[in-house]
Amino acid sequence: MKHFIRDNRGLTLIELLTAIAIGSIITLAATSILLLGLRIFRQSNDTVTRQNQIRIGMTVMEELAVQNPITNAADGKVMTTDGEELLYLENGKILTGTGGQVMENVDTFEADWENGLLTLTVKLEDSDEEYTSVIRCPVTMPEGTQNALSEGDAVTAMSLDEPTTEELLAAAITNRDNSPNVRTFLNTLASQMGSTGRILNDGGEGEWYSQWYIGSYEDNPGWSEETPWCACFVSWALEECGGYLAGQIPRFANVDSFWVDFVTTDSWKTEGPEPGDIVFFDWIVDDEKNAQHTGVVLAVEDGWIHTIEGNSNGRVAVCRYAENDARIMGYGILNWT
Repeated sequence: MKHFIRDNRGLTLIELLTAIAIGSIITLAATSILLLGLRIFRQSNDTVTRQNQIRIGMTVMEELAVQNPITNAADGKVMTTDGEELLYLENGKILTGTGGQVMENVDTFEADWENGLLTLTVKLEDSDEEYTSVIRCPVTMPEGTQNALSEGDAVTAMSLDEPTTEELLAAAITNRDNSPNVRTFLNTLASQMGSTGRILNDGGEGEWYSQWYIGSYEDNPGWSEETPWCACFVSWALEECGGYLAGQIPRFANVDSFWVDFVTTDSWKTEGPEPGDIVFFDWIVDDEKNAQHTGVVLAVEDGWIHTIEGNSNGRVAVCRYAENDARIMGYGILNWT
């Protein structure tokens, strides 16, 4: 009988070939995993870069819309009151009226304009993603509109061809039909005109409204100067005027909770707004009620409501709405002493 004795000095040919094959398989697998990882990283990095570009583009379009009076928007165009194109889509690029490029690789660009609210929707090429931005823009009164404000309304009777924000604020704050406490409240709100999220004190900027509300960003992860602050702005002004309110001073950061508190305490109405009332908005008009924004009624004229709001396009601003605007949910009533 023959015996085969293994040579311990090395591998047999079969073992060597097997080892080479296994090594090749491992190397190939490792290379595939590495390439897959690089591809995923590149795709992820490209996605982040694209999202940043979209965010910047949306911000630019918002700033352009806020700074220019808009008259209409349709068919992928946003028009200014003098008939010029402010934004439009051409060859997959959103351009400004001066020909500057805001965003590229765009498949569709829809714009809808209604009563001071501009909705921009952008869909990218070769993508199912859509980006939407809702922008509240200044509303100019149509030419020939009678702007006289009657006695007994929120604003002292006056006749102005085009009332400016400053004139409107001054008239509302000094209106003798409003109680002294309401005038103080409106004056406190108006003192913050021009703020972009920080409390204005003696001509300077203090802490952010959301920072004032929460006390410390460091101790409250998730809070920052980017936190929506419309309710914080109203809460800040209420606390500033706290000595003129009976009972507990309302203090909220969550608009929906702010609204629910007024409704459940019978301090709520859906018509008959008055200066100093807290106004609540639901931008999506459907059967589901969801308060998304808040401000304070500044003045009321025939069929129109003027409000002062925080975080209106990132700033404290005066806005104007039709009294029957479906987006207005109603008004919280404050108990002034």
